[in-house]
Amino acid sequence: HVEIENVIETLHKQAMRVIPLDAFYVTLYDSASGRLTYPLYYEGGKRYKESTTIMKRGTFLSRTIESASPLLINRTPEELGSPAMPANALGDTARKSASLMFAPMQCARSFAVR
Repeated sequence: HVEIENVIETLHKQAMRVIPLDAFYVTLYDSASGRLTYPLYYEGGKRYKESTTIMKRGTFLSRTIESASPLLINRTPEELGSPAMPANALGDTARKSASLMFAPMQCARSFAVR
């Protein structure tokens, strides 16, 4: 577990060097149980504790995992003004992100999304 912790912390540091990030998280997907685990989640410079949820079909995250393809979402001003939040929103759910980037990474036969 310490090895994966170091890898994902390095991912976070390297991503911060390339692009400004308000939030950053890594998701591990267990296909047998359908569970998503978030071993690394930063928002506003604060690190949050690990949590686990069940993957919900039709979400940006499930689309990324199922297609094994990156996904970039740039929300319109209308979408940002809409009160509805995704069912799997993390962190400060009172604030919508203007853009979202999902990048699947495959390890053996498993995927991690950040």
